[in-house]
Parts: sequence; C-alpha cells; structure tokens
Amino acid sequence: MFDDILAAIPFGIILAFTIGPVFFVLLETSATKGFKSALIFDCGVMLADILFIFVAFYSTNRLLEKVKDFADKYGIGSDDIKNLSIAALLSKMMNGADNDDYNFMSNLMNLAKGMGLSEAVKLMRGKPGDAIELVITREGEPKPLKIKIVRAIIKVKSVKKRILEKDYAYLRISSFQSQTTTSTRDAIKELMKENKANIKGLVLDLRDNPGGVLNGAVGVSDVFLRKGRIVYTEGRVDDAVLNYDAAPDDLLEDAPLVVLVNQGSASASEIVAGALQDHKRALILGTKTFGKGSVQTVLPLDEKTGLKLTTARYFTPSGRSIQAKGIEPDIIVEALEFKSKESDTNTVSPLSESDLTGHLSNPNNKKKDEITNENSADDKLVSTEKKSLAQEDYQLYEALNILKSMNLVRLMNLKKG
Repeated sequence: MFDDILAAIPFGIILAFTIGPVFFVLLETSATKGFKSALIFDCGVMLADILFIFVAFYSTNRLLEKVKDFADKYGIGSDDIKNLSIAALLSKMMNGADNDDYNFMSNLMNLAKGMGLSEAVKLMRGKPGDAIELVITREGEPKPLKIKIVRAIIKVKSVKKRILEKDYAYLRISSFQSQTTTSTRDAIKELMKENKANIKGLVLDLRDNPGGVLNGAVGVSDVFLRKGRIVYTEGRVDDAVLNYDAAPDDLLEDAPLVVLVNQGSASASEIVAGALQDHKRALILGTKTFGKGSVQTVLPLDEKTGLKLTTARYFTPSGRSIQAKGIEPDIIVEALEFKSKESDTNTVSPLSESDLTGHLSNPNNKKKDEITNENSADDKLVSTEKKSLAQEDYQLYEALNILKSMNLVRLMNLKKG
C-alpha cells in the first residue's frame, strides 16, 4: 500500500499543476478576496478530494472482493480475464453456473449486448459438424435458454413460389445469388405445370430483398423482358462503364406482372424494379425502395483482408440514378393489417329479405338464384381465401386484384386487335 502511495505522488503533482476550473477560481479568489480567502478555498478543495478518495477506495475494495469471490466460484483466473473476451468468459461461467445463479447470469449476459454482430458471428463460426451451445435471454423467460446446435454449411433458397389461385402465381426472391436466374426460370416453369396452363398474371415479391449478385438481377430482369437495356453503370474510369441488355424472350409471354417493393428492397432489387418499370413491363406496388445505387469493388490486400471501394453508380434504362433516391412505386400501398367485420364476434351482420329462409323469390331473378345456389359453396370458399390473404398480406392481396384487372384489360385489347 505504501508503494502505491509513493507511486501516486508524482501523478498527483502533475494533476495539481494542470490548468482547470479550480485553478482559475483559485486565482480569482486570491485576486478579489485576498490570500487568506484563497487558502481557505484551497483547503475546502483538498477536503473534497480526500472524501472522494475514501469513497472510491472503499467502494472499489468491496467490488474487488465480490469479483474475487465470483472468480473463485466459477474457476476464473487472472489469465482468463486478460486473454478471454467477454463472450468467452460468459460461456465459461455458464458451464459452472447452477440454477440459483441464473438471474445473476442473466444480468451478466446483458454486458454482451454491446457486442457487434460481426464479433458475435465470428464467435459462432467454426468447422462444420462441431457442436456449439448458445445462451439466449428471451423476453418472458425467467432464465436464459441453453440451445445446442451443430455447425453446418447452410444453403439459403432464394426463390420461393406458390399458386395464389387459378391462373395467378406468386414468386418470392429473398436475395440475388449466382443461381437465382436459373431458379427463377425453373420456378415459373413449375408454376405453369402446377397450374396446367400458362400463367395469366404473376406477383414478383422483392420486399426486404437487400440485393446481391448483379448478374442475378440482370438475369431475372431478362426473364420478363424481350429487348432493351436492363441497367448500365458509370464511374470515373473506363472500366466502370458497363451495359446489360435483354435477350429476345419473355417466359411469361407478356402476361401481366406486379412487383412488390418496400424500404427493405435495395441494390439488385432496385435494378430489377427499375428496369421493369422503365420498360412498362410491370406495375410497381408498395412503398419507396432503399436507394442503394452504387457499385462496390473489393481489392484484395492479402489472403485474409481486402479494401472495398465505391467505383460506380447504377442507372436504370431511362437514365435514372437510384442512389439515395430509390424507386418510387406506381401504386403506393402501405403494409396494413386487415381485419374483416366477420372477425368481430360481437358484430351482427345486417339482414336483407334474401337472407331469410323461405323468402319469396323474385321471378325476374330465377335463373340468377339457381346459379347462386349451385355455386354458393364455391363462392364462400373463394371469399374465405380472399379474406385470409388480405389478413395475411394486404399488399399481396391488392397486387392480386390489380393483376386480374390488368389481365382483363389485356384480353379486351386483344379482342379489339
């Protein structure tokens, strides 16, 4: 302890001569009220410093005792504290924790919340086949949850599909990968096979798609375009100028297309939406996209590190830059939560004459009543499906309705032609 005091004396002298608020107040007091007042003021400052030292000493001493007891209990040595990260220390302590310490361990887990995503992912990564135990705190759970998983190489399927109803399909692209174009073509062919006929309308869902491989975006756009520019890039150097054009085929045979986008649609998603919008091939529905229209190039520095530089900008076929601007949808539809009146059990639907059992029929509507009675079960089924779709995804529900209208207009134009 005496050695610590001697070591602190030079440091205290340096701080005493440091110019700060107390120094200026002391000068002012000495100049205006005299030496005696300045001396009394200085004594007050020293007493405050001494009081603070005692408070800090006893508080730190108690904290160190608790840390020592805790370290002894869980077998943590000084080398562990020096060499292990917070997450590694927590992992080691959890192995020796009993049920009584779960609440305390839960508080310790909060210390790791400041950990960045990249650091957390780095800790979880390892050789495929190796087991790892995750300790997760979840709202509503009194204790942290221990979950054992096995590391593996996960292949994310970027394209999903389904038939919404007869002749109308849904295609979801979650990200643009090297195989996304092939997967998109295969999915459309499978949808046609499942529908047992050509698709009369397709909803392409790019919501919350952060982008990905440029060639994937170009390929998906080419699936629906017969000709013309898809996207081009411009930069400071000649190598940054690139043009991408469509091949003369349209897998949907010009069937109506609605593209769903939102603020989470970025980069490659915006390239697809912008190309289809500029060529008037699709109707864009949803909310404004993210606005990421820049090209990044990674320059490798060595085997493990690289430098990412922004080298160019994307432009849509009409010359629009989407950087920090995004794609404005043709029809703005917010993601709303739809609730039908039928979902309210306290609501009584109003009745009409035609709803009453044994009601007197209208002779002018006899054929209509017969048709209605024959198809009532099918009508109720379709109505239920529409309601469930509206409740599940209101934007998709509106896209389907628009597709039907677009297909009707298309058929009328074909008849006129």
